[in-house]
Amino acid sequence: MESKFSGILGGSLIGRVGLVNRFGRENFQLGLDYYRRIGGGFWGYLSGDISPEADFLPQYSLGGGIFRSYSRIEPGVNIRYMRFRNSEVLLLVPSLTVYLPEGVYHTATLYLNVKRSTFSLLNRFGYKDRQKELFLSISFGTSSERLQAGEDFVRYSTFSAGAGGELRLTERFSLGASFKFEDRRGLYRRFGVSGYGRLWW
Repeated sequence: MESKFSGILGGSLIGRVGLVNRFGRENFQLGLDYYRRIGGGFWGYLSGDISPEADFLPQYSLGGGIFRSYSRIEPGVNIRYMRFRNSEVLLLVPSLTVYLPEGVYHTATLYLNVKRSTFSLLNRFGYKDRQKELFLSISFGTSSERLQAGEDFVRYSTFSAGAGGELRLTERFSLGASFKFEDRRGLYRRFGVSGYGRLWW
């Protein structure tokens, strides 16, 4: 569930509350995102979340990014730090969004984990108007897993696909849902669904 407060400190503040179920386990998460226009076509954001009792989500994470808006394209770069119970991850995330006619867009996002020499390229194709947003996503890359303490990281090819949408039912309330499939070759396959509500101020 998300709540959005506009006009705070010249930007928008979004609060997030989540309950994530994975392989029969549940983790609770609280988060905040702050968005602001910087000027000269630039805008940026800061974000953070916390899940102190997590066993698969990060115990906490911090991130931010800066973007430049042009008429049809929007390049940007993000950085995100995630602290898990037994490890930490630092991601560098460049992205590029291309806005096409009739509310259609395409975003390409590259997730780089320099320390582990892994990457993931996410392509998101979407449509958005005043009442709804629909998307289809496809990603591929490599991941690393430490199977036992003391072992080096083992790298796997990954592929995932997803789809979803959000419908604004009233001026202040919307509902969204998504489906995702992931294949981590040589390790596992999994799929899941998610749903959320969003309150707008």
